[in-house]
Amino acid sequence: MNKKFVLTFAIGMGLCLFIAGCKEPAQPLKLSPPDVTVAKPIQKTVDIYSEIVGQIDSPQTVELRARVEGFLKEVNFKEGAEVKKGDLMFTIDPGQYEVSRLQAIALLESAKVALQKANDVKDIEVDKANIVKDEAQLVNAIQKVKDMTAALTGAILCMAITAIMARYRRV
Repeated sequence: MNKKFVLTFAIGMGLCLFIAGCKEPAQPLKLSPPDVTVAKPIQKTVDIYSEIVGQIDSPQTVELRARVEGFLKEVNFKEGAEVKKGDLMFTIDPGQYEVSRLQAIALLESAKVALQKANDVKDIEVDKANIVKDEAQLVNAIQKVKDMTAALTGAILCMAITAIMARYRRV
């Protein structure tokens, strides 16, 4: 029974395939061509450029620090401009240092007068007690002259460094 069934099934299937294959082939679907817009080319010069958003950072930076305290009086350059070595960049108000310089000059002159006076008194006095006292005054006056000379030098130096110069060339 099993062989008969398989044989009958195989013949039936073959017949179905034969009948299905005898049909006329289906006609392919005919499509109309798509609509296309055509433009005439124009010949002209075109500038080539790009707009790029970003940030620029220098590979080298220089920190500027004032060596004296004070108020900023002038800014002598424009940000982003080229700076050459030795260009004046900032000026700090030298007024307070000018006052210090004038005070140091006055105190130095006063100390020189005191020194001269101590020298004069030393030459006049003969008493030993007064000589020791006068020598102490002389040493004190000499030291005061040295101190005031140093103060004057410091005031002059401070005035000189109120101008901040560029140390390097930068673009």
